[in-house]
Amino acid sequence: MYITDQFNNRILRWLVGSCVGQCIAACASTAAGQGANQVYYSVRVVFDGVGSLYVSDSANNRVQQFMILNNSTQTTGITQIVTSPITSTPSIISTTLSPQSQLVLSPSASWLLNATTVAGSSAGTSGSTSSLLNTNLGIQIVNNNTLYIADQYNHRVVVIQPNSTTATAIIGSGYGSGPTQLNYPSDVFVTSQGIYVLDSSNYRILKFWMNGTNATIVVGITGTAGGALSNTTIGVSYQMFVDSSSNIYVLDYTNHKVLLFPPNSTSGTTGVMIAGTGSAGSAPNMLYYPKGIFVDSTSAIYIADTFNHRIQYWVNGACYGRTVAGTGTLGTSLSQLYYPVAVIVDVNQYMYITDQWNNRILRWLVGSCVGQCIAACASTAAGQAANQFYYSVRVVFDGAGSLYVSDSANNRVQQFMIATNSSK
Repeated sequence: MYITDQFNNRILRWLVGSCVGQCIAACASTAAGQGANQVYYSVRVVFDGVGSLYVSDSANNRVQQFMILNNSTQTTGITQIVTSPITSTPSIISTTLSPQSQLVLSPSASWLLNATTVAGSSAGTSGSTSSLLNTNLGIQIVNNNTLYIADQYNHRVVVIQPNSTTATAIIGSGYGSGPTQLNYPSDVFVTSQGIYVLDSSNYRILKFWMNGTNATIVVGITGTAGGALSNTTIGVSYQMFVDSSSNIYVLDYTNHKVLLFPPNSTSGTTGVMIAGTGSAGSAPNMLYYPKGIFVDSTSAIYIADTFNHRIQYWVNGACYGRTVAGTGTLGTSLSQLYYPVAVIVDVNQYMYITDQWNNRILRWLVGSCVGQCIAACASTAAGQAANQFYYSVRVVFDGAGSLYVSDSANNRVQQFMIATNSSK
């Protein structure tokens, strides 16, 4: 934001959500004056096509031009404002899908009403064989639609190849706290650097090599539960995010905060708290048992603030969040959420929200007051039918735009095929 701070006789640049601004014009003093570096009750600021700044310097009866010094990506000078109109409707997926890439989905895309079970039992049966799941949580789709599933109560991550419903690989060597063992894993995140597993009840994140046999602790200390004041350890957590620079974001459910760990993090590395306070609350700077996180290309974070029944948007470096979905009060209307547990965001700022206790998936444009149901829309009641969920926990998309839902209490993963991508 570029702000005309009239009685301070200056122009400020201020990132939305930040705690402080930066003076960019008339910065030597807040006193009014007629010098070339002063203004006297300025009233408006605009930019020309090359980025030079013009100030309506009202009490001096003049308009002042501050020439742009540079237009580099450094923080000095005035950065040019560039706005490009949308000239065409994007295709469903514009690039090879990776977990860090933001989806390019048409705002008018729709999906079939009934899903196909692509992992687990369509009848909701739990089990530990290679074709069954037991309370599946986090899922990811990478490469040629290979599906990774955090099979929580089986203490494993299963890998399912395209056109198969049976696991072709198992990550984890069984229940326990050993170097490759898992204890109620809640999430999986796959990058070119390795397979990250959020080993929730061991209070750690393991990074497995792509062959899935050897692992390194990259966050947390095995068996040590984190507290509100500790940024070295983590509590029970349900989701993480690894960005394109290999920074690790952990949403610490128990301690109501987000911790950021560097790419070279190991067991015992201290993270930085970038959202929340460590205490439960509903203020803009607080979270209340959050379960879902997404990080966009600007390093802004979207948080499914579960017990506050809202989605919070947190600009990189901000001291507080902004509510972009939900009212803070649970409900079943399209303006309300009921324990939301996950969110992902496309490049057009449409959020795809797993509205858990309403047993539905919503698409919601940032800035809108209401969402649109796109999956399991006939009723908010839980069920096992092909158009129903029972405490779904995650939604992802494949390269064609089809929608996959981790339908946890039904012990299955459901695929809703893309129906249309018309821009009309």
